[in-house]
Amino acid sequence: MITGLSHTTVWVLDQNSAKKFYTEKLGFDVRDDTVMTNEYMP
Repeated sequence: MITGLSHTTVWVLDQNSAKKFYTEKLGFDVRDDTVMTNEYMP
């Protein structure tokens, strides 16, 4: 059984919509908010 989660990364196309879903619908807390540009994408 999983009892905790340290950290994760979720790649999304629309960061504002994803943040709203994870915080408002799932109750997650934002710990860091970094916007990546195309230069970081493979």
